[in-house]
Amino acid sequence: LPPVRVGYLAAGRKPKELERTRNEIASGTTRIAVGTHALIQEGVKFQKLGLVIIDEEHDASYKQQDTPRYNGRDVALVRAKNAHAVAILGSATPSIETRFNASSQKIRAASPS
Repeated sequence: LPPVRVGYLAAGRKPKELERTRNEIASGTTRIAVGTHALIQEGVKFQKLGLVIIDEEHDASYKQQDTPRYNGRDVALVRAKNAHAVAILGSATPSIETRFNASSQKIRAASPS
């Protein structure tokens, strides 16, 4: 298989690096994007979004306290749903929202084997 380009978007990277990475993701040149809230907050365009992994989904750092207020985890889930992508919520201690959504079968829960 040919090598796959991986882009990294996170605060602290130089603006030119971030812009180049955003363009590579949008064009499909970079097929895997790893990042922090920057992937959600900046509305990065994906040529084809297939999988979203939200690690430590319970973490309060996903909650934006500035205006407008939102939860980055929830925004990531909506983006995945709109793209018909799979979303994986990872946590040893799931949030109460995630536990409720799994128990009410709004989302499917899976435990590691």
